[in-house]
Amino acid sequence: MRPGPSSPSSAFPPAQLAPVAVLFAVWPAASYSAGGYLPQKWLPLALLVGFAGLVAAGLRAYPHPPARPLPVILGFFFLYVLWMALSATWAPGPAPAWRETARAGFYLVFFALALTYLGPPQVEKKSRWLFPVAGLVIIAVALVRFSSLSTMAADFFGERRLSYPLTYPNSTGNFYLLLVWPLLWLAADPQERLWVRAVSLGTIPVLLELMVLTQSRGAMTALVLSAVVYFLVTPARLRSLFFLVVPVVLVALAFMPLTAYYTDGVGRVGNRVALLWLGGSLVVAAIAGLLFALADRHLRLPLRPRLVLSVLVSVVLLVAAVTGTVQLRERVGDLTEWAADVVDSVIHGETGTGTEGLGGSRFGAMGGNGRGVIWETAWQGFLERPLTGNGAAGYRYINELHRTDARTDPQHAHSIELELLAETGVVGTILFVGAFGSALGLALVPRFRSWRALVRRRRPFLLDARDDVAPGDMATGRATGGTGGGTGGSTSIVTTGSQAWIAALVTAVGFWLIHASVDWLWQFPGVVLGVLLLLAYALAASRRSAGRRAGLRPRLFRVGLGVVSVALLVGAGLPYLSLQYQNLALAEMGTDQAAALDHASTAQTLFPVSPDPLLVRADVYRAAAEKAAAFESAQEPEEAAESTSAVLEALALALAVNEQAIQKEEASSEVHTQAGVAALDLLATRQPAALSEAVYGTAYGTEVARWAELGAGGPPDAAQELGTSAQEAGGVSIVAAARARATSEERQAARTILELTNRELLARAEQHLQEALERDPQDPGLQELVAALGA
Repeated sequence: MRPGPSSPSSAFPPAQLAPVAVLFAVWPAASYSAGGYLPQKWLPLALLVGFAGLVAAGLRAYPHPPARPLPVILGFFFLYVLWMALSATWAPGPAPAWRETARAGFYLVFFALALTYLGPPQVEKKSRWLFPVAGLVIIAVALVRFSSLSTMAADFFGERRLSYPLTYPNSTGNFYLLLVWPLLWLAADPQERLWVRAVSLGTIPVLLELMVLTQSRGAMTALVLSAVVYFLVTPARLRSLFFLVVPVVLVALAFMPLTAYYTDGVGRVGNRVALLWLGGSLVVAAIAGLLFALADRHLRLPLRPRLVLSVLVSVVLLVAAVTGTVQLRERVGDLTEWAADVVDSVIHGETGTGTEGLGGSRFGAMGGNGRGVIWETAWQGFLERPLTGNGAAGYRYINELHRTDARTDPQHAHSIELELLAETGVVGTILFVGAFGSALGLALVPRFRSWRALVRRRRPFLLDARDDVAPGDMATGRATGGTGGGTGGSTSIVTTGSQAWIAALVTAVGFWLIHASVDWLWQFPGVVLGVLLLLAYALAASRRSAGRRAGLRPRLFRVGLGVVSVALLVGAGLPYLSLQYQNLALAEMGTDQAAALDHASTAQTLFPVSPDPLLVRADVYRAAAEKAAAFESAQEPEEAAESTSAVLEALALALAVNEQAIQKEEASSEVHTQAGVAALDLLATRQPAALSEAVYGTAYGTEVARWAELGAGGPPDAAQELGTSAQEAGGVSIVAAARARATSEERQAARTILELTNRELLARAEQHLQEALERDPQDPGLQELVAALGA
């Protein structure tokens, strides 16, 4: 029967799906650019999203603002981003804090757009087909890349673990599993179209098998724990369990062949194994999904058999759990002590690339790869500043200062909770938890109402007799009897299908949160954008079930979205443009030092809080010195002396700029180290004998030894003006061209440096290196170099 003109299906404009499809495209765009972790990867996407937010706000290019109380969630999120921005004033590294704030702002605008465009009725429901399409695209890209063995060996695997496309195996495992629970319900939902159900079920085992290739124990553990959450929350346990059987069986069959990539190495296994199992699982599961969906249309179990079957399945699972617990106790003894040992092993244990786990894999092997040390450092940083934290992106400085193991050198705390506490303190943590906690709670409101209705009718809490209802029941809402909601006296129906869909989305977000508790996933837009999409879908489905609510005032929403979008464009645009000019400077450093210095100067003007443009500028001066040294080796002794002076001048300018960089990020051991090494370069070029062989034999001294070969035996005249001759030739003219782009401050600092005696210059180098060592006491290279200088 064709729907009438006033039916929802005919009234729905398909054009409303376009913005949602674009947001879905941004997510894989971030994923397939190394997960978007590096600034040069995510900053362009942030600018794109910021521009989209500005256009939406300026042209009112959206149906209506998000319905209440969604603005409360966005308000918490905005306050969290604002707190991160404020923390840049006390953060040890202002530039990293700025970039981290811009990344969080990127997430905020993306989430706001997702909530806005998924808000109209039916948009969320009509766009669910994007999930199986996204899963199919992910699998298709993986299969294409697997078809090339050379690609697999080069950048597909790292340490025998699948790392493509996010470059980090653990985040890659999270990326592949993010859609599993939503796809499971789409496959089981009797209201979905046949092709959606078939493709959804077909993609699940392949995504699970790709996770197996990543050998991510964190992703596997989070998946198991999220499965418990899913079957507790969903009202369609029996139906979900039935459709889950096919993926579980296929993954079990493929486990050992796919684990061979880890045990034997990619080169020995080849690419046919992966192609066979991944492609075969896709076809088999898709056919099974199609057959199940066709049978689902004609097979309807009465209420009583469904209840009996639900009870039977629950009893079987309970008996299996009890039996497993008894066998485990017989094997390991006291379960409390065993659990404590397991936790201690995970926190403090070390596992490398061994094959001590299940079937020769990493799965089942205990050990946290030094996470205990990382977490202790983060906790110590929190205790130092519990209220405000140490500033956004401040963990790396905390770790360098407090770490007890030189092998542990992470940039992040490998725990979202501890990183929040260490960097943003109690205030930032409350705001973050307020945003995500209120979002998850609001999304689960229909399920809470359903549980309340079950209790009132005295029905089993975990054994809902109306699980796996027939399609007709889902359409009419008889699954829960309906609940009142909405405005204006309207009644909204919360169906079992809607609740199951929301449960799947919330479980997927919960899976990410569980995994993020033991790994650094927040810094990967290729993961987080997908999580925010899932959360926006869950909120849209929940609000649709609860009825239409009044939205935020249009003008207030437009102003808020516009202001945040402009802030994002500025916050991401300045470091992005600065980075582009730095890349130009590095590209021209070996051919045109003057132009390279101009580009580095522009980069510094655009992003003045960062030391990076100054470090690039120092590299350009050092490149000019190398050019001048090359001319010197081909000249007569008289001319060589003049070129040597030019080399020393360029190195003095490099040291002067390195010392300026310290003022930008005084807490960084790296900038102090580079300044100290730059001083040694100058000293080694001026008087090679001023440094001992022990210094030249260190890791840092190897580079210094190159400059020692250029030593000319004494400092230039202290009264000599830099750049007195306009007719200099060869290397001298190269340095003169670079010097012409130097600032007056740099030239004055260089003159002062050239007037230093060898002893004074050595003391200056020792001071910089000692300050670097104070900020990173466990750095073995610094320890060796400082010890050699003091010997």
